[in-house]
Amino acid sequence: MDIDLSERIPNTNFYSAPTSEDVTSLFEDLAENRHGRTIDERLEQARGRLPAYVSVTTIKDPDNPRGAPAGCSVLEVMTLLSSDPEFCGLRAWPEPGDDSYRTDPEYVRRKEAFTNIMIQRVAEVIPGIEKHIVWREAATPLTHHRYTRSTDGTPYGLELSITQFSPLRPGGRTEIEGLYLCGASLAWGPAVEGAMLSGLHAAAAALNRDLDREIRSGTVLGDAHDQSTSTADWDPLSAAKAVATRTRRSPAPLPTPHTTATFDHEISSGTALGHAHDRSDEPTGRRPASCMRP
Repeated sequence: MDIDLSERIPNTNFYSAPTSEDVTSLFEDLAENRHGRTIDERLEQARGRLPAYVSVTTIKDPDNPRGAPAGCSVLEVMTLLSSDPEFCGLRAWPEPGDDSYRTDPEYVRRKEAFTNIMIQRVAEVIPGIEKHIVWREAATPLTHHRYTRSTDGTPYGLELSITQFSPLRPGGRTEIEGLYLCGASLAWGPAVEGAMLSGLHAAAAALNRDLDREIRSGTVLGDAHDQSTSTADWDPLSAAKAVATRTRRSPAPLPTPHTTATFDHEISSGTALGHAHDRSDEPTGRRPASCMRP
């Protein structure tokens, strides 16, 4: 946006809902097409009924000079879409590494239609905003699936139902000794902060340390050789783009039985695999981890 929205709205989120319908029933109606509508009829229904979540990220982080150029703003808009690829104009989920769907005319048409619906939802809570758009990017469930291989392209992991929320979601420990979990499906919740915290607590469980308390007390974790020296003109966006890939890397081939046997022999002989700086001193007497405990 080419305007500073902090001068117009407070630091808050908006739920732009054009109707008072039950969202679950509404989504099931549009996603499952219970009334046998054509796709254009469903798009028209979505235009008048589909709600959206609106968040202005530059207002949430006003001290970040790289969030947007001076006098400009960045906002995010999210809504609900069916996980059925047919809903986006495709016959099936693309194979790993196949991003040709991005130029499929019908996919592009439907993606553009939903993008305009989300812009309409924003304009309903921030009037006139559509005149100030400088750059926009949109993602569908297929986009999430291509980048993260998440089931049905969900960005928030396991279903966030009443029986799978917060402490009712898996924790970092498992019943398999040495196996720890992290990610958006765990008890710390989805999105950036939740996934980051799950990684912190997985590491804490593996090391048998209270890393959360250590960090809050001022401890800086990590090896010096992994920490770059950042200058005032360092641009995180450029740095990220330098190592980013547009498509998911092809999965690594599984080791052959010969390779597996070789590793087994090396480990049995006492060989330590991995880098020394990635290993910690293992405390003795540690009990096996319990399942479903955050």
